[in-house]
Amino acid sequence: MTSFTTSFRSAIGRFVRGLVSRATGWSRQVLGNRFDRPAGLIAATVVLLALAELPNPLRVVALPAALFVPGHLVVTLIFGPSRAPVGLTGAGLRVIMSMAAYPLLALGIFIADRFYTRTSVLIAVLALGVISAFVGLTREYRHGEAVTGPPVGIDRAWMSRAMMPVGSLVCAFLIVAVGVEVAPRRPIDEFVQFNLGGRWALVDAAVPIAAGFEPAIETEISNRTTEVRRYEVVAYVGGRDDAVDRWEPVRIEVAPGETAEVRVEGPIPDLGCRTKVEIVLNDLDGPDEHDPLALFFRAAERSDC
Repeated sequence: MTSFTTSFRSAIGRFVRGLVSRATGWSRQVLGNRFDRPAGLIAATVVLLALAELPNPLRVVALPAALFVPGHLVVTLIFGPSRAPVGLTGAGLRVIMSMAAYPLLALGIFIADRFYTRTSVLIAVLALGVISAFVGLTREYRHGEAVTGPPVGIDRAWMSRAMMPVGSLVCAFLIVAVGVEVAPRRPIDEFVQFNLGGRWALVDAAVPIAAGFEPAIETEISNRTTEVRRYEVVAYVGGRDDAVDRWEPVRIEVAPGETAEVRVEGPIPDLGCRTKVEIVLNDLDGPDEHDPLALFFRAAERSDC
């Protein structure tokens, strides 16, 4: 029984070692000969883009490519075809690099003010693939693998040093410029802000004024929408619901992205120790309502206030 168990374990070990050896050989052949050249990098990127556009539930077949291709582009970009790790170690490194690449791509998408969608991610992966392929072409040119030589009179060393950074930047700029127009934009957070302006914004207590004095209250309307907005600013002495007087309303148009200053002024009859003035912003184009602004005034002559 012991001999049978030993033989069985030995057979299983040989089978596993053979399977690992075959997998390693296959991965070395694929990673080392086919998909590390510029054409292979572009082909791998195109395969990922095509699989990602499959309808659900077929899109699940894109998962292995999504875990492998971005990391392969990064590894080849960093190490080059001749020094890039191969075998199972190389495959694992590519998966890890893919997981590290996606957050960086997401950061770039956020900086470009775009939604993090499948389309924007695919555009970013395409940019990475083209840049990696261009760097591969430059390496081949530098080592004389694809081009026999430049025309007579051209300094090959200077060209090879300049092509990689300049060409990579040009490729990245072109792809990002096109991708920014194609990728969906993040929606603009549209709002209108209504607040006190000037020195009135600093008031935090009842304002003492002389009897008969007509205060001029400054307000600001910030239009952070994409349309022209028309408003009417009205001040009510005693509050809108219990008004004892209503100042002359002021109408104004505020262009998109602009901030307008509006001044309302008028008398305060029956000024007491605490008289409320409520300033209301009425939207002339719709039911948009804003919280009113409130100020309190008191008679400066009264010592019992």
